[in-house]
This record gives sequence, C-alpha cells and structure tokens, in this order.
Amino acid sequence: MIEDYCLIIYEGEPFRKGEHIALGNKRTIIGRSTPNFTPDIAFTSPYVSRRHACIYFENGHYYLCDLGSTHGTLLNEKPLP
Repeated sequence: MIEDYCLIIYEGEPFRKGEHIALGNKRTIIGRSTPNFTPDIAFTSPYVSRRHACIYFENGHYYLCDLGSTHGTLLNEKPLP
C-alpha cells in the first residue's frame, strides 16, 4: 500500500539518523523553512535550498527530482540530473 512508503533520514537536522517520514500520494517538497515558506519536510542546514527537491508518486512509482537547488540532490549517493 502507498501508506507503507517512507523517507528514511540519513543525516540532516532537525531529524535523527534513522528517523522515518511517511510518504503519501501527494507531492512532498523538501527544503529549508523561511519566514515566508515552510516545505513539507524542512531541514535547517544552509546547504538546503528553500525548495530543494520534490518526491512524488506517479503511475505506481515514487520519483525524486531536484528543484534547481544550489547544491544539488543525491539519490543513492549519485547526483540527480
């Protein structure tokens, strides 16, 4: 079921290593909070852009895309195009 999928944190404050964040079927924006924007999953690092990456579910699969972040996004230790 779609409710069984989650993002597992490897590193990044304010989360603990190994923490699980449930994913649903909506677009999930990963980024850094500012006074004018709060992403769905918010990190505190200045190396994370406000709108850094997006996880979305389409045609039975999850996808991760970089949203033009300054420092890029890695998936399985490889940079996304």
